[in-house]
Amino acid sequence: GGQPRVKLAEVDMSTGLPTPWAPTVDGYAYDLFPTDFLVYVGGKFAQANGEPRANLAAFRRDTGELTAWAPATNDTVDALSVAPPNVFFGGRFGLVNGSFRSGLSAADMDTGAVLNRLLVRNEESTTALGYPLCLLTHGTDLYAAGTTMNFTCANQQLVAALDTQSLNPRPWNPAFDGLSARALAVAGRTVYLGGTFGVPIVTDGSFRGLAAVDSQTGEFYDWLPSTGGIYALAATDTDVFVGGLF
Repeated sequence: GGQPRVKLAEVDMSTGLPTPWAPTVDGYAYDLFPTDFLVYVGGKFAQANGEPRANLAAFRRDTGELTAWAPATNDTVDALSVAPPNVFFGGRFGLVNGSFRSGLSAADMDTGAVLNRLLVRNEESTTALGYPLCLLTHGTDLYAAGTTMNFTCANQQLVAALDTQSLNPRPWNPAFDGLSARALAVAGRTVYLGGTFGVPIVTDGSFRGLAAVDSQTGEFYDWLPSTGGIYALAATDTDVFVGGLF
C-alpha cells in the first residue's frame, strides 16, 4: 500500500491496505501467531522494535508495542503455534535460553519461561538434527511437520503429533519416505500434509507433494493429487488450497 513496513505488517481484510500496526525486526520473520491481545513472531533476528530479541518476540496486537516476552534461541525459529498456556516453537536451534533443546520447545505464553521438559530427545548439539518446518494446533493436539524428528517417547519421521496438555507424543506415526513435510492443515478427522515425500500406498516409488491422513489412526486416505513440492496448505470443509512448486 505504499506505506513503509519492516518485515512485519497488518493488512485490512476488506481493503487490502496496511493498518497502522508496524512493529519491526532486523532480520526475517518466518512465522507468526496472533491471539486476542498479542502477536507472537519467530524467525531469524537479533532485534525487535530496536530491542534485543533472539529469534522470538511478542508484540501487542493493538499498538505493535514490544512486550517483555523474550525466550531466546541460538538459531532460526521456523515455526510456532499457541496452545494455552504455552507457545510451541520449532526450528534449527539447539539451545533455548542456553539449555539444550533440539529443534522443538515451548515457553509460557505470559511469562516466557521455557518448559523444563524436553519435547525431543536431547542430542546435546547446538544445531538441531531434525526439526519442524510447520506447527499446527488443533484441539488438544499439536501437529509437527518437518525433517526427521525424534520425540522423547516415540520415534516419528517427518510428521508427529503431541498432546498439548500432557506434552506426551501421540501414537500417531504416518510412514513417509522423502525429504521433508512442510505444510499442515486439518479439516474434521483429516490431516492434510504437504511437502516432498513418498507414501506407502503409491507403489511406483514416485514422490508426491500432498497426502491425507486419518488424524486418529495415521492411515493414509486414497487421496493423492499429483503435484510438485507443497509449501503451503489451507483446508475448509469442502476444499483444500495449496501453494508450492508446480
